[in-house]
Amino acid sequence: MSVQREMEENEKSFTALIRCIEEADRKLTERIREQEKREMEKAGGVMEQLEKEIEELKRRKAELKELSETKDNLHFLQTFSSRCGHPAEGDLLSFTITTDFSSENLRKELSGLKKSLEKISQEVIMTMTPSGAPHLKPSVLGRLLGHQRVKLNKSGGAHTGHDTAPGAPRVTAPHNAHPLRGPMFPWQRLQCTNVYEAPVFALQPPEPQSRDDFLKYFCPLTLDINTAHRHLRLSEGNKKVTYEGTKAKYPDHPDRFDCYFQVLCREALTGTCCYWEVECRGDFMHIGVAYKGLRSKRGGRECGLGENDKSWCLQWSHSQYFVWHNNQRTVISAPYSPRIGVYLDWPAGSLSFYSVSHTMILLHRFNTSFTEPLYPGFCLYLHSSVTISHLTPCDH
Repeated sequence: MSVQREMEENEKSFTALIRCIEEADRKLTERIREQEKREMEKAGGVMEQLEKEIEELKRRKAELKELSETKDNLHFLQTFSSRCGHPAEGDLLSFTITTDFSSENLRKELSGLKKSLEKISQEVIMTMTPSGAPHLKPSVLGRLLGHQRVKLNKSGGAHTGHDTAPGAPRVTAPHNAHPLRGPMFPWQRLQCTNVYEAPVFALQPPEPQSRDDFLKYFCPLTLDINTAHRHLRLSEGNKKVTYEGTKAKYPDHPDRFDCYFQVLCREALTGTCCYWEVECRGDFMHIGVAYKGLRSKRGGRECGLGENDKSWCLQWSHSQYFVWHNNQRTVISAPYSPRIGVYLDWPAGSLSFYSVSHTMILLHRFNTSFTEPLYPGFCLYLHSSVTISHLTPCDH
């Protein structure tokens, strides 16, 4: 895509966002004016009713004053009860002021939008290539509107943002999948018209091609013993994890997995590009990343790598590769590789798995929008093991 086309597409996208905000502002202003008019009419009726009640009270006051000056005790007793009675229930003043929205909540939402714009602006600046020759990649501007982009395939299903190796099938979401994700801003609820979302791109580092390129982004990882299931043994300076089937005497810890044979790394990866490699041995293992919110207790899909919306992983099982996210599986047609490379481009929302040998072969790439730091993690069974490779940027 040319620079001119890039500028035009970005201008269209931001123009659409500006129009949406302007339309929301117009509609909110109309609603405020309408509500003001209604409340003013109510207030006018209240004032009229109050004036009538004041006149009535003045009349009663005059009658009571006249009664207090009478010399006829019998007349006083007969008249007093009728003059001092309470107003009828229907005469009591009663009115309600209603509000259709919270100005405080609106200001909070607008402040959040402003911060999101500033954050994405900073990401664009930080991810420009030093040479000045940008590599164009999809941006995450869609998050500003509180939804995930979903492309409809020919069958009407929703494509969930996976890129696989040639020939590998794609996973599609259910036909009733809704494109909206996360909280909606007030202006979204107003159903802006004539606004479209144009393709948005941000300047990103060039995609690594060779292993030498990937090693420039190498980051050292260490397994977190406080998360390791008791059937997993850590060794080699917490760089290797092995499933042995016998319980280790690890102390209790709130982060320790007790339902899946899993372990996470100590490092939280966010806001940058990272690359690591692992050596695999055995017949069953998961290699992936997860948010900190991945549950370690109670079992269920909330715990397993790839079985929820908080984690993504590559699985080797029964001589076959699979990838998992949100409990959706994709079969990967590729031969077994004892060394797997993982490349995370957090700002671009990209997570790639590679078969590493004399060449780098892409097995699968997830494309999404990451919202939290990611922790590399592993799940093992049947005497399998995974070793985090001791690499340095100079190992090439």
